[in-house]
Amino acid sequence: MGIPKNGYEQAAISLAPIETDMTLDEFCQSDLENYEYFNGALIPIALTTMEHGEISMNLSSKNRDGISFSNRHQNAHA
Repeated sequence: MGIPKNGYEQAAISLAPIETDMTLDEFCQSDLENYEYFNGALIPIALTTMEHGEISMNLSSKNRDGISFSNRHQNAHA
């Protein structure tokens, strides 16, 4: 059985909490990445998608070109 894929061919990862006997202090000292700790459980953090990256790049390029959200908002309501 293959790894499930979403629309952007990224592996679909279960975001179900993982019960653990690890303490918060142990979690903070561990090298675990992409997890949050909550009430004795590890919660996987959802990975960003390619669409998220494309939106971020588009927004940063617009900001580089001097178009800020506040200016666009003011101009739209002028």
